Amino acid sequence: MTVLTAVVLILAAATFVPRDALSLLTGMGGSVTARDDSFRLVAAERATLDVLANDLGVDPARGDRLELAEPPGCGRASIAGNRLVLSGLRDCAGRQTLAYCVRRGESCSIARVSLI
Repeated sequence: MTVLTAVVLILAAATFVPRDALSLLTGMGGSVTARDDSFRLVAAERATLDVLANDLGVDPARGDRLELAEPPGCGRASIAGNRLVLSGLRDCAGRQTLAYCVRRGESCSIARVSLI
């Protein structure tokens, strides 16, 4: 009976612990959620964007990495570290969009970036 009570208490406590804290305790990783971004760019040849700043659960120490999923319609995009680098923007006009993903293992959470 004591063992059953302990198991019930542990399960009850686990339901109130936030997911991130529980993953720290168990060593099991939570999920990654890439969230859409919007950046206002002044005419420039090059821009470096921190698109991971608003994403949830990203941990480069665990091997999470940024990948380009869809290039912009104008200009070029590349990855440098955990940042998205845009170049060749001087001749671009209007809104541009591209997509990136945050890869963790086999899964890849995709988000869109709007450049205004």
